[in-house]
Amino acid sequence: MSPTGPQNYVRHHPFARFAGRILVGLGFEVILVEPPTGDPSRTESQGDSYLHWHAGKKSVVLDIDDSNDRLAFEALLRSADVLLDGSATGALRDNRGSLVHVRVTPFGTTGPRSDWKATNLTVAALGGMMAQVGDPEHPPLLLPELQAEQLAGINAAIGVLLGLRSRSKGHNPLLEISAQECVAAALEAGTLAYIHEDRVPPRPGRVHPLVPHGLFQAADGYVGGGLGGSPRMWDGMLAWLIDNDAQDDLDQPEWSDAVYRKTHQEHIFDVLSAFIAKWPKEEFAVSAQSRKLPWAAVDRPEE
Repeated sequence: MSPTGPQNYVRHHPFARFAGRILVGLGFEVILVEPPTGDPSRTESQGDSYLHWHAGKKSVVLDIDDSNDRLAFEALLRSADVLLDGSATGALRDNRGSLVHVRVTPFGTTGPRSDWKATNLTVAALGGMMAQVGDPEHPPLLLPELQAEQLAGINAAIGVLLGLRSRSKGHNPLLEISAQECVAAALEAGTLAYIHEDRVPPRPGRVHPLVPHGLFQAADGYVGGGLGGSPRMWDGMLAWLIDNDAQDDLDQPEWSDAVYRKTHQEHIFDVLSAFIAKWPKEEFAVSAQSRKLPWAAVDRPEE
């Protein structure tokens, strides 16, 4: 999409701002409408937050509650193709005409929480993300980098593209994006267990709940990887263990059966743990990757 493609007006709730950032990258002209006090992100992280979320967007300052600014706002909408609306009550008062209207809210526009305020933290919790992160015997953990907010933004950007496609076929679309639903739809193992097994799985800790992957202690930190996917991953890891006389009993015939390996996964992980503990994490990861095995060093933030 060229830089002269559709215009996109944005009135930001934090759950909508990433969508505008994505659309800038796709070639949209995105206009951010800021209140007289400025977008809240201007005061976050000494202004770096504003640069991150709003890079490439144009900006205008309007007080929507002022009658003159409201007229200017409505004129801006008449020139736009899309309204990416993150306001609490909805930015449109009248007929939206042919405008693609995408509303992004924490919990949807109807239902028991539709009038609740929210942050990335509360949406991550109520969407189920935090219930799936951490050790089962410890409290839930929040994933870093505002992932609940970013999931909402990704889905809102997709909504914009679908809305424009729908409008090209003669429709007049209004799309609603619930940040909570976006999080719930991205839970991977948690969602699959609920849909297919009617259960809410516990926090999995260091081990992936569906495939034999996990985190393992190395000599100077952690590595992540495992044995899932292609059978060659098991064959390659076993050959590596045998080369180092570290296979224990894993070279016995019963371990060639994938179902048996999954059922007795803990023993495999014990053998791997003893092997990996002797390696510096980066050296292990490089050696594993040279064997086309899916392992990586787990770096701390300062690394």
